[in-house]
Amino acid sequence: IQKLQEDITNKNKENHDLENRLAHKSEEIQKLEEENRIELDKKNEEICNLQDGLTQKSDEIQKLQEDITTKNKENHNLENGLAQKCEEIQKLEVEKQSELKKKDQEICNLQDRLAQKSGEIQKLDEEISNKIKENRNLEDGLTQKSEEVQKLQEEITS
Repeated sequence: IQKLQEDITNKNKENHDLENRLAHKSEEIQKLEEENRIELDKKNEEICNLQDGLTQKSDEIQKLQEDITTKNKENHNLENGLAQKCEEIQKLEVEKQSELKKKDQEICNLQDRLAQKSGEIQKLDEEISNKIKENRNLEDGLTQKSEEVQKLQEEITS
């Protein structure tokens, strides 16, 4: 019986030690659970912040995509306008070349007429020069005749 009582005492002591160890482990577990809860709260807050940031970035991306779509439309319109202006420029260049050819032809015609008129003027200048010479000769002849007439009149009167 004494042995059994010793066994019981030992078992009680063992139980008490186990209960103390269990209480100690429970405290450790409670401490770890509290630390985990705090860490989990921090992580949840970080996740919420990241989700808010992600939502904000998604909104920014959507706005940028809308801006890109708008810019693409603007670029398309500008490209169409540019193509139209290029066509207009090309037409104007063709018209300008045609007009320049006409003007060049007019210039050539006017130069030909000018050359012709210059030739006519030269002939007229020669004719005038000849007429001037003729007139001088006639004046000289007239002067000579006038002198002769005057001499004859002087002879008649004397």
